[in-house]
Amino acid sequence: MISLALKVLVLGSILALLGWAAALLGNGGPGSLGDESRELVRAFPSRGTAAEFLSRDREGRAAVERRLPPFLGPSVRAHLSSAAGIAMIHWGVTLELAPVAFLVLLSAGVLGLARRERVREGRSFASPTRSYLGKHLLVAGLAFMSGFAGSPFPAPYWALWVSVVAGALGVFAYVANLPAKL
Repeated sequence: MISLALKVLVLGSILALLGWAAALLGNGGPGSLGDESRELVRAFPSRGTAAEFLSRDREGRAAVERRLPPFLGPSVRAHLSSAAGIAMIHWGVTLELAPVAFLVLLSAGVLGLARRERVREGRSFASPTRSYLGKHLLVAGLAFMSGFAGSPFPAPYWALWVSVVAGALGVFAYVANLPAKL
């Protein structure tokens, strides 16, 4: 399990770095990063939730503006502060999703344990291949969530739910296909 956590940490960091590179080196400029607020309002139609996330955007922009060196040009400063604001929104959205994701992963583990009883009773067999693939599907889902949380990459918000479902399927496949005797 330690190697699983390390894989999630390393892959999430790589995805976050790639997300920062794509957002900062993309040809869209800071205007394309401003489209995030429209996507946010579409994903969270209640006014209070979207306003809370947009206030995090303003906090992130202000924090970056204070820390940037003065020799950077105004367009670079605007682009970096916009990207930091988007990253703060992504962090907030991922934190809001974390308890639900935890419960979904936990319930998938319980369903996997129920499915594993078939192996213990001899009505089915444990598949090490399915278990291995399930573990890596879990890593992929969690790595995407952590990479999304730490970068301003303009991925759609529904992709977080896809990563949660992928992680849940991974937990289910991993637990359900463990050998009968551990």
